[in-house]
Amino acid sequence: MKKLGCLLIAALVVGACNKDKSTFDASKGEMPMPEAIDIGLEMTRPDGTTYNLKWASFNLGASKEYEFGNYYAWGELAPKSDYSWETYALANGDYESLTSYCAKDRERFWDMTAKPDGPDGVMRLKSSDDVAQEELGGKWRMPTLDDILALLALKEAADEEGSDYIWDQWASVTNDKGEEINGTRITRKSTGATLFIPASGVSEGTNLAPDAGSRGGFWTASLNPTSPTFAHILIVLPSVTQVAGLNRQKGLPVRPVCED
Repeated sequence: MKKLGCLLIAALVVGACNKDKSTFDASKGEMPMPEAIDIGLEMTRPDGTTYNLKWASFNLGASKEYEFGNYYAWGELAPKSDYSWETYALANGDYESLTSYCAKDRERFWDMTAKPDGPDGVMRLKSSDDVAQEELGGKWRMPTLDDILALLALKEAADEEGSDYIWDQWASVTNDKGEEINGTRITRKSTGATLFIPASGVSEGTNLAPDAGSRGGFWTASLNPTSPTFAHILIVLPSVTQVAGLNRQKGLPVRPVCED
């Protein structure tokens, strides 16, 4: 395990990504505002225009890169103490009674009694159900599947000779209590820009992140098209970081992104 010290973040923070910090008051329990880290990802919109995809310097609800932040069920806007189907806001008690976000051809997972018109066919979280957009405003949002695939491409780039990237699969950071926090570190050498994804674990039912330290990751805004009880996530393990699916009712952190 490689222990990393604090790296200088030479990243540009774009005002369009952020709320006016003069209105931010942490003493009132407001959400800490992350920096927007330019790790070097240029993305293309469906209309052909391009933008820089920037990543939050820490998870939503955290204030430092090694903190886990809040845990959310997919599409919910607040953390809670019970991440079960019975408490999930976008279903009526179980995984075969979804009330929002379901492919049109997956009626068996839809609550036809409550919503007899059938599945809504919506495959990406609306802004009103995107907790990053709701909490941070501006151009902040939850990442999509395409966004995390672009991030994962940096892992392949890091393996190339002369690469501008370092992908440290299982690094550690020492927190302010002297404890080592595991996770994945991505660094752009030319600028010093860096992202740390802590191994924050997964919450299920009332069992809150029992596996913290051994795995982690964060939600995307993208629904699994064939199994609508699952949404796409980025998962971090000691040996690999990859796309995976997770049951929507479970609790996982959110790592916001913004478009510049």
